[in-house]
Amino acid sequence: MPVHLYHFEGSPPCHSVRLLAKTLDLDLNLIYVDYLKGENMDQKFGQKNPLHTVPTIDDDGFMVAESRVILGYLAEKYDESGSLYPKDLQKRTIVNQRLYFDLGTLYQSYREYYGEVFRTGRLGEPARLAKVEKAFQVLNRYLEQNAWVAGDDLTIADFTVVSSVAAIDVNPLHRVPVIDDNGFIVGESRAILGYFMDQYAKDDSLYPKDAKQRTIINQRLYFDMGTLYQPFYDYYCHVFIDGKLGDPSILRKLEEAFQVLDKYLNGQDWVAGSNISIADYAILASVSNVESIGFDISKYPNVVKWHKKAQKAIPGYDEIVVPGSALLNHYYNKVKKC
Repeated sequence: MPVHLYHFEGSPPCHSVRLLAKTLDLDLNLIYVDYLKGENMDQKFGQKNPLHTVPTIDDDGFMVAESRVILGYLAEKYDESGSLYPKDLQKRTIVNQRLYFDLGTLYQSYREYYGEVFRTGRLGEPARLAKVEKAFQVLNRYLEQNAWVAGDDLTIADFTVVSSVAAIDVNPLHRVPVIDDNGFIVGESRAILGYFMDQYAKDDSLYPKDAKQRTIINQRLYFDMGTLYQPFYDYYCHVFIDGKLGDPSILRKLEEAFQVLDKYLNGQDWVAGSNISIADYAILASVSNVESIGFDISKYPNVVKWHKKAQKAIPGYDEIVVPGSALLNHYYNKVKKC
């Protein structure tokens, strides 16, 4: 019978458990718990784990939460070599110390600084970044004379620490989306769109190689990032910081951005000319999110016409953008009422 693992895809502690299971060749039944939808706060899940956290495992009715405890349990039960969590008292004590170091110092500093983005939309205070840097200094000292985090051999401490380090290291901007294409890691959605087109498209129709056409598309992508999406973020997403909208002057910038977009679309079908391009993909997502939380786009007739057409022309709109916009609307109104 497999071990049931309740997990969230973006959780470093969940990653550590899955990595160990792979090493042990242990069969896991993955049960996804969507934190963004609050599924971890469900009453039934709370009966399994009163902390309402993942990872949580169910090993034939034996419920365990907290990733580092889970690592120890799985190593004790399924590691026949005994090397991953040595029984030697002094060696095990060092491993335990590193596990506590990860929980209370390394991973905690990561959560306090970078995790603040998920709560407020902004990074934590600079003093918290200093704690991250100090934690890495300590980790570096641990590794100065050792091949592994807790000594000369691989242990469960390496599984938890590598997951924490990877969460910090994979994307220096600490934003999504991020792609990993066989080791080639890129962040920022508009750069990703261009990369996908150049790397995988059967033709260049969405991102033409013609210098002038591509330049217009690039200009629209920069317009989306710096002129259209930025005031949307600064005005509406301010709610996630203190429950209040941004300064009215920022809303005026957003209105001006829509006026510009309406002019771009005057007399042409798509935002960068007569043909659909990746600029339409980027701006469609922005406009849909802006509209979903109450901004009135009806004052911009060219935008309205294009928006309806783009929804039908771009594959996956109903499957991807609609649920995402609805989720944003849900959290926006929930926080705004607080």
